[in-house]
Amino acid sequence: MKTIKERVSGDVMIEEDTQIQGIVSGKVYVGPGANLLHQGMILGALTLDRDSEVNLFGFVKGDVVNKGGVLNVFGTVNGTVRTEGGKTKIAKDAFIKQEMNLSV
Repeated sequence: MKTIKERVSGDVMIEEDTQIQGIVSGKVYVGPGANLLHQGMILGALTLDRDSEVNLFGFVKGDVVNKGGVLNVFGTVNGTVRTEGGKTKIAKDAFIKQEMNLSV
């Protein structure tokens, strides 16, 4: 598993199993089949592609969009959690500003 512990300026594409413990100052995109364990900070948006999985324990400043993956939110989203496909679970202790379920 790849680990990001430092501050990263700009957008990040996740294409392999990755753990974020640092700060990403851009958007994070989780590609098909990739898994993300998020324990740090994302200062932009987070997007999940189909067949991806994200366990979010950290902080996301922007929106989180699930386009067909598995999203488990335990941390803080200071934007909207939008489900367009896949499965989204929000723990009772998680904090999100707004939730939208657009999946059919």
